[in-house]
Amino acid sequence: MALRFPPVSLFLDRWRALLRRRTRFDFDQEVAGLSRVEIAVAFLALLELRKQNEIAIAQAAPFAPIRISRADAERSLSWTAHSA
Repeated sequence: MALRFPPVSLFLDRWRALLRRRTRFDFDQEVAGLSRVEIAVAFLALLELRKQNEIAIAQAAPFAPIRISRADAERSLSWTAHSA
């Protein structure tokens, strides 16, 4: 039996729709209840959106919540992200 992975495009659409309604969200809250494979694909979609400069990704510390915001909204915020 072959494993079936959700397409990255599914999560690209999901994140874009979410960010049309909100300026930011916490990744962990949005992927709660998904399988590990689905979470990995969802994260790959975030990386693609970041690559296209559509979003900003911030994490205050290792293992802290990953916060996603629209790129245009991030420029107007004063919070700072740190990476490990």
